Amino acid sequence: MEGGCPHPIATVRTYSEDMTVRVVFADDNYLVREGVAGLLTETPEIELLESVGDPAALHAAVAAHLPDAVLTDIRMPPSF
Repeated sequence: MEGGCPHPIATVRTYSEDMTVRVVFADDNYLVREGVAGLLTETPEIELLESVGDPAALHAAVAAHLPDAVLTDIRMPPSF
């Protein structure tokens, strides 16, 4: 796509003082995932959209929610 956003359904959000950051979180370790997700949900500036445990679920969550940020474990085993 020339001169435009590479994702055909992506939107651009403008910043405002009361804006929250929309996040998808991924970690294959259940305890880490639950602990970090709990901390994220307690932070008013963060809206946790989804917490997932494998790369396939991460891809699906990002496609479904189009988050502002993705927080992920870079050593998750592949889920092919």
